[in-house]
Amino acid sequence: MFCEKCGSQIPEGTNVCPNCAAVNNPTPAPAPAPEQVYQQAAPQQQAYQQPVYQQAAPAANGGGLGTIGTVCGIVSIVVSVLGGILFGVIGAFIGVILGVVGLVIGINTKKQTGGAQGTGGFVCGLIGLIVGLIFAIGCAACGGCSGGYGCYGCVGSSCKAQSDINKAASDLEDLFGSLDWDDLY
Repeated sequence: MFCEKCGSQIPEGTNVCPNCAAVNNPTPAPAPAPEQVYQQAAPQQQAYQQPVYQQAAPAANGGGLGTIGTVCGIVSIVVSVLGGILFGVIGAFIGVILGVVGLVIGINTKKQTGGAQGTGGFVCGLIGLIVGLIFAIGCAACGGCSGGYGCYGCVGSSCKAQSDINKAASDLEDLFGSLDWDDLY
């Protein structure tokens, strides 16, 4: 039984609470709850669901194409300049091709990554393309203006301008060699 005032348990048949000295009407203690039997629910079977396959999203880095485009662009710049100087129209044409490849890869990478990557390939490819075209046009013009031959490079004897410079230097050496230096003083 429990005290009506303070709620503490008091012995059965006692009218005065030993804890708070309150007079109590006897109230029986609540009966303990019968033990509940817990049953585990039987596992429910789920219906089979066909797996759904999704297409993989494009790689965030463009699948490495950004790097390839940048490398092609840089190589096109180097080949355009050095190839144009060393091999004339042929070297410049190879630089133009590499520039176009770098430019196209850069554009595709920008599309795949939403503009996050591909700028290096685009810019370097564009520069390589422009430099290659300048050298190709320049070498073709140089070859066409200096005797109607195709320019195959400015280095060595393949360039008409170089051979003209060498001939002029040889003529100057001959001129200075034939002078009588004693008469000049």
